[in-house]
Amino acid sequence: MKIARDQRMTVLTAVLPLLIGTSAVSLEKWQTAGDARLLSRQGERLTLSAKEAATAGMLSPARSASPGSDAVLASADVSDAAAGAITFSVHTASGETIGYWQNPTNISRGRAHAVMQVDKPVGPLRVFVGTHRKPSSATLENVRWEAVRRGMSFNGSMYGAIVHGSNLEAQSFKARGKKLVAVRVLIRRLKENDGPDLRVRIFRKTPDADPYPTEQAVAEATVPRERIPQADRPREEITIALAADTVPGTTYVVEFSPSAPCEKDNGFLLWGGIGTYPGGCRYQNGSAVKDWDLHLEAYDAM
Repeated sequence: MKIARDQRMTVLTAVLPLLIGTSAVSLEKWQTAGDARLLSRQGERLTLSAKEAATAGMLSPARSASPGSDAVLASADVSDAAAGAITFSVHTASGETIGYWQNPTNISRGRAHAVMQVDKPVGPLRVFVGTHRKPSSATLENVRWEAVRRGMSFNGSMYGAIVHGSNLEAQSFKARGKKLVAVRVLIRRLKENDGPDLRVRIFRKTPDADPYPTEQAVAEATVPRERIPQADRPREEITIALAADTVPGTTYVVEFSPSAPCEKDNGFLLWGGIGTYPGGCRYQNGSAVKDWDLHLEAYDAM
């Protein structure tokens, strides 16, 4: 493994293509990458022991991208990871890095998810999990990765809304596929650890329902507060895994709320912008805000 000038990884290995699907992978077939002395594997558990900045991890067998896919969703159960100590990356058969992610916050214990966009057509892909140019004593287990497709996408660069006990924020979108697997959102916490977690729910919106119905969510996730970067961190989306069966062309709503009552200063800051997404709009406490959209991307299984 070599390191490119932009600090991404160049992997130079021969590959044999397989078809990407939802991948409950076995590390038995993965190759050691980087400094093998800094990692140990016991079954499906990978433990890193890099006391200084180093690159060490494992590289998956190659798989051919599913037709129509344009991103990879990778995940693993992680423990004892300082910020930046875990790297997921996607590589082509020639070794070029085309997707890259490092955990933006500490992960004491929990599942880490990352969508890595692949913007150009490629052949067989490989995924690296481990640490890249960082010290790490993290442990990874139950590694998964799959090809996914981006559906709804709106990128906003302005402060959009603050989620707190008296203010729920949401964004509607039209489903593209039949199975939603994750969303990416640009969000920050306003105080370091003083406040509730973030609750994310998805509802199906009927054409004549306004505000959207909230009787039964089709998917729900709680994001621990410490997993959301602080407000002064660089702008980077976080991935939230949400599995829901969807009907193409149907409108759904992603809702953001605190897991417990809180004041504005203990809430979460969402980014957004002047509404140009034709398939939906922002909602504030259930009421449509026609001239705004929240920064949001939705990803479907292939």
